[in-house]
Amino acid sequence: MTFPENYGAEELRNKKVVFSVTIKAVRERHVPVLDDKFISNATEFETVEEYRKDVFAHIQTMKQDEQRRTFDLDIRKHIIDNTEIIIPQDMIDRSVKNELAVADKYAKQLGMPIEKFVLNMYGTNLAELEQRITATTIHRIKLRYIFRKIIREQNLDLTKEEEAEAIKGETDENEIGRLTSEKLAEKVMVFLRANNKMEIDDSLKLEF
Repeated sequence: MTFPENYGAEELRNKKVVFSVTIKAVRERHVPVLDDKFISNATEFETVEEYRKDVFAHIQTMKQDEQRRTFDLDIRKHIIDNTEIIIPQDMIDRSVKNELAVADKYAKQLGMPIEKFVLNMYGTNLAELEQRITATTIHRIKLRYIFRKIIREQNLDLTKEEEAEAIKGETDENEIGRLTSEKLAEKVMVFLRANNKMEIDDSLKLEF
């Protein structure tokens, strides 16, 4: 071949050259055949049919779990949108201020301005982040009050057995509070799933 006249190395421009290449190895990728022998050697299953059934069952379970999570979100949104709650502004302001203070603390630990930290972490500016936190705070406070009312009116407090199951021998008071709150919230969701007019479509079918 001949180097072009605009080649980077001036001394090689327009010069003829012969390259000598030594091939040290030739490799070819072989895709294994998906048959019973391969499956029995590579997995815990004996046949392709068993393997496929397990894979699709796993996919189906994941899809149904995702549908149920979406269903729970729809229930929460519905009860919040259809419940009138007046939240003291100072309660909202305190919560938002505390969350922004946490962001400011991390920014200082990293030695950067809060504005740069917010942009790097959340992809937005400080004002937009405050709006997001405010909306999330209002949502959380409303949901907490609604759940408390449901617990009180429907007598959904945890039994001793349920509380023991929730804390599982935990001794830290903060962790006990968190675990019991989660258990109570799940108990409320069980009640709401069973007592609403919305229906979850869990009829997902996969063919293989």
